Amino acid sequence: MRLTLAVAVLASGAILSACSEPEPVDPLVAACEAKGGTLEYRVGKTGTAPVCTLADGSEVILRAVPSS
Repeated sequence: MRLTLAVAVLASGAILSACSEPEPVDPLVAACEAKGGTLEYRVGKTGTAPVCTLADGSEVILRAVPSS
């Protein structure tokens, strides 16, 4: 009985700790959202580029990521 209870307590603690950890935030998404925009990745001739589209419709390329 005690072993079963100990395992249940350990399992519930692991689940709670997994749920309480914040998910990592992509720095590009955070930078774009801080400017009030939305981030999307576009494929071009030289690779994939993260593009931040702002509320006024303007677009900002944050940095190029070469295709592999």
